[in-house]
Amino acid sequence: MAIREITDVKSKGLTIEKIFKSNSCETLLFKLKKGEEIPNHVTQRKALLIMHKGKVIFHMDGMEIKLASGNTYEIPENKIHRVQAKANTLFFIVR
Repeated sequence: MAIREITDVKSKGLTIEKIFKSNSCETLLFKLKKGEEIPNHVTQRKALLIMHKGKVIFHMDGMEIKLASGNTYEIPENKIHRVQAKANTLFFIVR
């Protein structure tokens, strides 16, 4: 699957697709429709969020971080966070 071919969120509800996995890392594709949210959770290791399409607000430690297409954000380990989609959104998590 070429990244440029990923263009739309067609699923109903949050979709997570594992697109790569090795012994040292994995890459996940998240698809959210406008208004959907990934509730509070914690990642056990650092992760890199790569925005492909759309807009989200990333909530952590009382901060609201606005991310849009082309932005990246390093998610620290063991921090409670959540994500709100402000538009139909596609992003990758590499961890």
